[in-house]
Amino acid sequence: MNEISRIQTLCRPHEYYQRMRGELFRTYLALAIKRMVARKSTDIENVVGYRVSHLNLKTLGQLFDEIFISCVYYFKTANSTPLIIDCGSNIGMSILFFKKLYPGARIVGFEPDCNTYGRLEENIRLNNLQQVTIHNRAVSDRDGQATFFTDPDPIGSLETTILEGRTSGRRHEVETVRLSQFITEEIDLLKMDIEGAEILVMRELAAADSLKRIKEMFIEYHHHFLDKDDDSFSEILQILEKHGFGYQIYSNYRIPFVRELLQNFVIYAYRK
Repeated sequence: MNEISRIQTLCRPHEYYQRMRGELFRTYLALAIKRMVARKSTDIENVVGYRVSHLNLKTLGQLFDEIFISCVYYFKTANSTPLIIDCGSNIGMSILFFKKLYPGARIVGFEPDCNTYGRLEENIRLNNLQQVTIHNRAVSDRDGQATFFTDPDPIGSLETTILEGRTSGRRHEVETVRLSQFITEEIDLLKMDIEGAEILVMRELAAADSLKRIKEMFIEYHHHFLDKDDDSFSEILQILEKHGFGYQIYSNYRIPFVRELLQNFVIYAYRK
């Protein structure tokens, strides 16, 4: 099934797609044409009515597909001003998506990479987003400093992490913070895409008894992230179960299976 057919299929049953159909088609076609005629670009593109400053068209297209077309972070709430914590904001596509869903959303974002953070700041300014606070920090299990690893090829790569071994690219020091100190009231949604540090953050939230304030979570979990013998996926599920969450798990993995490969899961967790 080609991409246009996939979008058409998605648009039939769902309220979000019915409302966004025209903008999704226009953005998809515009980005596809741009990628065919330009290998590199640092232009500002129009994405579903937003002006988006980006680092490269390929990564922008990946983010658009994952967040706006596949709707990986879609959630429903009766709260017109939900409080959302976005860990791993990148250039802000997830924040733009949340604002498209709930214009009155209050959002706290974290992005440790300096270059990416600059684009995130610019995108908040370009679109005059209100009630959005961002931090140029990495969430972890402690306050302090950590070495941050960034893949320089391509510029804007999504493979950035505080765990050595994910990429052999550029390294620099970043400030790390405990996420629990930002959870001082009820959180409608916690989103984590933090490239291998998710188990550290979940342990810290559990130890600080902060999970009781979170209604829903999207967690991207990286199985066999660095250590091929580290089969500890059950730990994160045990944390969720112990603290009263149900969950659904998604992984797009081709068969036949191969042992010890990096496998990414998306966990949707909800308070029961």
